[in-house]
Amino acid sequence: MWKENLLEALRREEETIGEVCRTIYGFREVMFEERLSASYLADLLEMRGFRVSRTAAGLETAFVAELHLGKGGPRVGLLAEYDALPGLGHACGHNLIAASAVGAALALAALKEEVAGTVVVCGTPAEEGGGGKVIMARAGLFDDLAGALYFHPSVRDDLYGSTLGCRMYKAEFRGREAHVQMNPQEGRNALTGLVRAMAALDLARPVLPEMSRMGYVVTEGGKNPILVPSSARGEFFLSAVEDKGCDLLQDRLESALREAAEATGTHVDLTKVMDYPSVRLNGSLTDALGRTMRHLGLRPAEPSLIIVSTDCGAVSLRCPFGGFRLALGEPAPFPHTPQFARLCGEPAGEEKAVLAARILALTALELFESEEVLYSAARAFSERRQGE
Repeated sequence: MWKENLLEALRREEETIGEVCRTIYGFREVMFEERLSASYLADLLEMRGFRVSRTAAGLETAFVAELHLGKGGPRVGLLAEYDALPGLGHACGHNLIAASAVGAALALAALKEEVAGTVVVCGTPAEEGGGGKVIMARAGLFDDLAGALYFHPSVRDDLYGSTLGCRMYKAEFRGREAHVQMNPQEGRNALTGLVRAMAALDLARPVLPEMSRMGYVVTEGGKNPILVPSSARGEFFLSAVEDKGCDLLQDRLESALREAAEATGTHVDLTKVMDYPSVRLNGSLTDALGRTMRHLGLRPAEPSLIIVSTDCGAVSLRCPFGGFRLALGEPAPFPHTPQFARLCGEPAGEEKAVLAARILALTALELFESEEVLYSAARAFSERRQGE
């Protein structure tokens, strides 16, 4: 009976889900600037009876909204993203992610007198490089969740597997300015130091572990070619399987920078600006999502390594985490492309958000109803933490 009531509630929320898709798509706010998006979603949930905590973890564009269903029971989180990409808009489908999480939560509210538990919508900004979930996890906002559920549009229907960890750094070389004609011997070329470090990393590529990735760019290298650059800056992106792989790449980077500075008589400072851990898969939540998807007629691929990085890894370190992806189109274009952005603003994208809301809500209902699934998820989470 509860499932039928939930499905009817989901049908009633389809128009709202579509409206959320279109509204967030139109805002197109980039990381940590999602003021309109966060306020719009928080206001909507608040009007529908959720207790909303804004400026969560000290982030202006983060929020946590919760609604108690009956008394006691587990706290189940639904992760909502809503930041866009600079220059591309919603080319990763975060408007659909927000709409599905909020739509599922609104539908579950219809079971307020029928099940025991708490629906928690976590409004998480800045997935595209800012690490909103990392900051929220550090503040302990996911620690009391029995499980966190997540949807992402993609190129195929599958269950979320582990992901690549990634880190981003900024490096600044400092040398000594000199005139390249009059006194070049007195100069210490900061740009040479930076380029030398990048060349060393290129030479190391063949011996790196499989699936390791490195990217780098010069962001400042001097302004006048007649002067020896006294300052040079670069940004470095490192990605690998699991955190130990990222540790190895970080060691390589630090060594290359240090040796380049010594060789050029310059000084280098390295600052880590982003750290996304790998997603830790929770088998029990993944199995629950898979059952729901198959019940709805989908045939999701089994979990495998996803060659992307996400700040959801920070959530999976704090509570059981399970996610799934749905193909956006057939064949689906790759995310972070104009073609993907276009689909995220069309009815086809809204239809996927409606389907994702159905999967999230039905799986959350199973978590509220099944002590066995919750116990299994908690046990697997605890064993994994003890083993790390």
